[in-house]
Amino acid sequence: MLGVLLYGSLARGDYAPGSDADLLVVLSDSSEPPANRPPLLPVLGLPICHELLVYTEDELEQRANLPFLRRVLAEGRWLSQRTDWQPPPFARERIR
Repeated sequence: MLGVLLYGSLARGDYAPGSDADLLVVLSDSSEPPANRPPLLPVLGLPICHELLVYTEDELEQRANLPFLRRVLAEGRWLSQRTDWQPPPFARERIR
């Protein structure tokens, strides 16, 4: 796991009761398609409802210019990040 980014209402600070945690998880590689990856991650033990997007580093770079991912990366807060990995340059913050 290269990094975990919190985005959405919890990252922006405009959450309400019942808000879930939106997380982008970046992996170095995976043989599984993106839609099959969330159930395979240990993050599922979180004590809050959550939604996971799971991309490999290459997939994130390929999709980084899509408006949705640009917004995710711009508003997000890195919760965890391997020290030898850098997220795309327009990601606003490194680690919170």
